Amino acid sequence: MKRLFALFLAAVIVLAGTGSYSQADVVPEVTIWLEGEKIVFPDAQPIHTGTRVLVPVRTFSRRSA
Repeated sequence: MKRLFALFLAAVIVLAGTGSYSQADVVPEVTIWLEGEKIVFPDAQPIHTGTRVLVPVRTFSRRSA
């Protein structure tokens, strides 16, 4: 009886973890243009949050120096 209960409990634990799969959202690529030239971000990419675009400042600080 204990073995049957342990098997049932293991099956419930395994099956409980498989029901919550979700697919990640598709993130559109953000392209930044400055004075007609496309800016390439080698390390961190810009992020579109819905109402704003977050741009890594490091790329612009290297560019203006």
